[in-house]
Amino acid sequence: MPVEFIGQIQIEGNATIQDRVIIGQLDFTTGDPFDLKKVEKAEADLLRLDIFDRKDPPTVRFGETDPTTGLRNIIVRGEGDAIGHL
Repeated sequence: MPVEFIGQIQIEGNATIQDRVIIGQLDFTTGDPFDLKKVEKAEADLLRLDIFDRKDPPTVRFGETDPTTGLRNIIVRGEGDAIGHL
C-alpha cells in the first residue's frame, strides 16, 4: 500500500476560535504521513480543551486519498464556545 500524506487541513463550522489556534493543537500538519491514530487523538484532544460547544463537540474527519497525489484532506468541524478560550 502506498504511503498517504496529509493534504489541506480545513476548519469548518467555527466563527469564534481562530483557525491557527485549532491547527496549533493538532499533532500533525500538511505534508505529514497520514496516521489514523493521530487523527483520532486530535478529536479527543480538541474536546478536552473545553473551548468548543458541548452540544456540538468537535469532529476530525478525513477525506478519500487523491490517487494522483497520495494526499488526504483533514476536516475539523466544531463550533467554538463563547465562554471557552485559550
